[in-house]
Order: sequence, then C-alpha cells, then structure tokens
Amino acid sequence: MEFDTQTTGPQGAPAASQRQPVTNAETAAPQQPEHMDPPVLTRAALVAFFRSWRGKRCRSLIGNRATVRWARTVYAHVVPATAKLDPKRKVTAGDLFGADDWNGLRRAYQVCAGIFIAFVVSSTDLLPLRMHKTRSGKGTKKYWLHLKALAPMPSPHPCGTTNPINIGAMSCQL
Repeated sequence: MEFDTQTTGPQGAPAASQRQPVTNAETAAPQQPEHMDPPVLTRAALVAFFRSWRGKRCRSLIGNRATVRWARTVYAHVVPATAKLDPKRKVTAGDLFGADDWNGLRRAYQVCAGIFIAFVVSSTDLLPLRMHKTRSGKGTKKYWLHLKALAPMPSPHPCGTTNPINIGAMSCQL
C-alpha cells in the first residue's frame, strides 16, 4: 500500500506541515465533569407511556398535542428541579415543573404533565424520586427524593460482594 508522502508521513500519519500544535488542554488528564448528565428520556419509556392508560388519558385531555416533544419538554423542566430538592420535603408536580411555568399552563396541560411525571417516577428509574400512593390513586401526587439516591454507594467487601453476609465463621459464603 502506498501513501501520498505530500499529505501523509510514514505509516499514514499526517505530514509535519499538516500537524496541529499540541496544547496543554490536550495533554492534561481528562477532567471529571462538574455534574453528572441527567438520564436521557429513552424512546422505550416514551413508547411505554403513550401505550399506557396514562398516555391514553393525556391524549383524551389534550388530543394530538400530547407528543414526544411535549413529553421531552415536561421532562426537561423536571430534571433540574430534582437536583435542588430538599430530601425532607415532599413536593408536587407543580413544584417540580416550576411555579411560573406551571401556572402558565392550562388545566388540561397541568393534569397531563402530572400524569407524565407520575409515570416516569413510578415506571422508570430515570428520576431519583418516589411517589406517595393513596388508596384510591387519585388526587395530587407528592414526590420526594429516594434515600438510595442520596446514600453513597457501598464499597465492595473484600470477598467481592457489595452486600456481605456475616454469620459467624461463614462470612461471605453464599
């Protein structure tokens, strides 16, 4: 195989005249992101929502305006609010969505947004929230941060398990 020595050097590397200078940012160790990116609202979750009774209820309330774009907009309002929640406080969908934006929605859109948030919390693991369940299932839902989302990850035990069994001499034997 032959290479054009005008544009490439030996073994296909760029010729010296085409090489870009290396900066300190490129040679430095990769930096850790300041925050984790929020979980992406997956296509599977959206399909599951629109096929569920909750999605059908939204379609009955706001018609064809209940779209993937609408769902992603609701999700985009909720994700930043979860990072600012007080772990000891229960909040409503309106609190998660943002009071100004929530009050600007018509009632049918508020109901649908609440239904969608309830679906995401109860049927997926995308948000670190839990939902208060009433016997009838009706009424304003309350959400709070899940304790596992707040707790640091357990360090692995020397035997390799994350949940060791300590029963006398039978430590870590399954």
